[in-house]
Amino acid sequence: MSKTESLHSVDRANTSYLYFYINASCIDSCHITSTVDMELDFNNSIITNFGLEDETVFVQDNEDLYSFYIDYVRENVDIKVHVPGESKNIKNAPFINYDFSDKEKLIQRVKTIITFGWT
Repeated sequence: MSKTESLHSVDRANTSYLYFYINASCIDSCHITSTVDMELDFNNSIITNFGLEDETVFVQDNEDLYSFYIDYVRENVDIKVHVPGESKNIKNAPFINYDFSDKEKLIQRVKTIITFGWT
């Protein structure tokens, strides 16, 4: 088989998958990592399924650290609370607006979720 024949005998890719991360640091003791998903359809020359897939947000409050893993595809939130001498994992926390712009309100909301048994 010649080199030209071997190139033409290979099936072409129909789709391709690409994702990338966006990292950001906040002024008020937090850090955000976001995953953006993009699928490419080579047959039709279009981008499909482009959007935010998940985020991990870390919020520091004095010695306490709160991490939020938000999965937008599955509409799932996992929260980890690390305080000196203790850690709590909250699996499948409510998929609600956590308002990361107000740290005190956010932390109070997490404490309420823990109080009402989402741990």
